[in-house]
Amino acid sequence: MDLWRTYLERYAGNDGMVEDQVLAGCECSAEVFGRMARMLDRQARLAKVIGARETAFREGAGRAASFDERLANALFALYGHLQSLSLLFVSGSNEAQDLIRQVNARFREQMRSGDVPGAAAAAARAGFALISLITLAVDQGGLVTQGIRKIEQRFRQGAEQAASDWDQILNAAYRMVEMMQMLVVVSDAGLRGQVEQIAARFEEEDHLKDRKSKLRNGFCRLFELAHLLTTHLDDTLASG
Repeated sequence: MDLWRTYLERYAGNDGMVEDQVLAGCECSAEVFGRMARMLDRQARLAKVIGARETAFREGAGRAASFDERLANALFALYGHLQSLSLLFVSGSNEAQDLIRQVNARFREQMRSGDVPGAAAAAARAGFALISLITLAVDQGGLVTQGIRKIEQRFRQGAEQAASDWDQILNAAYRMVEMMQMLVVVSDAGLRGQVEQIAARFEEEDHLKDRKSKLRNGFCRLFELAHLLTTHLDDTLASG
C-alpha cells in the first residue's frame, strides 16, 4: 500500500498542477506494473530484466528536465513492464511471443524516428497492444472477446484520427483504461463493483476539455485499475 499512499500524496499535494498530477498517475502506473511483474515472476526468470527496467526508470526520472521527458520516461518503463508481463502471461504460446516481438520491433523503429513526444506516443501505442494481448490471454473462456475487439477497433480509429503525438498518447491512455477494466473483471468477477466505481470517475472527468486534464484522467484511472489488480493478485498468491 506504500505506492497507493505515494500516489495520493503526489496527487493531493499538486492540487491544481495538472502536469504534476499527470506524472503522478503515469509514473505510479509504471511502478505498479513493475511490481505486478515481479509478483508473477515466481521463478525469477525475468528478475534481472525487471530490475534493470526499474533502475532505468528511476535514473531517467532523475535526469528528465521537462514534463515531456518525464512522461516519456514513465511510458518507456510502463511499456517495458508490460512486455515482461505479457511474456509471463503467454508463456508457451509461440504465436503470442511472435506478436510481442512484432510490437517491440515496431516500437523501436518508431522511437528512433521521433522526437520526445513521438517516442512517448510509440511507447503508449505499444503498451496498449500488450495490455490487449494480456487480456486475451487471461480471457481463456472468450467471455469478453467481443468487448476486447471493440476497444481495439476504437484504438485504431482514434490512432487514424489523431492530429498529433499528444492525441496518440491520449487515445492510447484511454483505450488502456478501457482494456484494463476488461482485464480486472475477467481476472476476478468479484472486482466488478470496484471497477465500476473507477469507470464512473473516468466518465465524470472526461467532460474536461483540455488535453492534459484528459491525460490526468487516463493515467490516474490506469493506475487505480492496475493497483486494484495487483493487490488482488498479491492476496491470491499469499493465500495460495
